[in-house]
Amino acid sequence: MVESDSKKNKIIYIAGCGRSGSTLLERIISSSPNAVSVGELKFFYDFIKERKEFNKGRSSFLDLEKKRLRDSYFWGPIVKRAEEENLSFFRRGAKISKLDALIFVFTGRSRVKGLDFDEFRLAEIILERAREVKGEQVSIIIDSSNDFKKMMSWLANGQIDLNVIFMVKSAKRYVASGAGEKGKLYWLELVFLWIKVNLSIFMFLFFRLPKNKRINIMYSDFCRDPKKYLDHINQKFGLMVDSDNFIEKANNERQFSFAGNKMSGQPIKEVKIDDKWKTKLSFFQKTVIEILSFIPSRIFINSKR
Repeated sequence: MVESDSKKNKIIYIAGCGRSGSTLLERIISSSPNAVSVGELKFFYDFIKERKEFNKGRSSFLDLEKKRLRDSYFWGPIVKRAEEENLSFFRRGAKISKLDALIFVFTGRSRVKGLDFDEFRLAEIILERAREVKGEQVSIIIDSSNDFKKMMSWLANGQIDLNVIFMVKSAKRYVASGAGEKGKLYWLELVFLWIKVNLSIFMFLFFRLPKNKRINIMYSDFCRDPKKYLDHINQKFGLMVDSDNFIEKANNERQFSFAGNKMSGQPIKEVKIDDKWKTKLSFFQKTVIEILSFIPSRIFINSKR
């Protein structure tokens, strides 16, 4: 017998490449009275154990209030209960075979070797703590981990009601945000990374989630008309975001996330399109990116199941 979604813990997962607007969207929709944002939950185990080998370049393992998770106002009780119950947490670097991943995506097999974590129980504990802190109306967790394995891990647990917002930033904007970081040809690596990551997410969503459980959004479209998309997200996923005053509401919302980028702890001033690519990329780069991304970008956003 299939368990109804009403009896499952509801997760709204924000997927996409890094630097694609996931943190901004997470901040905005976390202002919904019936939801709590946990930021990038894929780092939960890393922060508890302070795993430096998986976090090169990270100077600390603190939350937004500069506390270790064990001492954190929100996360401290969660860590304590989870460890008392000896829960198994999702771990970055978890090894799963490509064959297992393909079988999971295309056949719907409920379990994947290497992703057998206690996701449902951890979600229960997080929701219980969120109700203590934010109010009894909280029934939804927002996770912006941007990690394909983490998304698979949520779905592999049959007791999770997974809903996904797939944020896609145009290839030119994505490349411009990281071009020049690691050498002259790094921009080309970013193009292929953009295709690989977005294609993996697209295939996963297309084959594993029905249309009522997923939304594909182009970042630039969201910036042009955030109210339209927030109203759509509210209607589809049962959120209650104030789409007319979302910036004020988001800035007044206490944040419990950790491990996100610098935007996580900063006030939102406005929602605007980043057009730095127009001056940062050369004509040659723009042309190559346009050719390579033309078909994929239309598949990711305009797909019909």
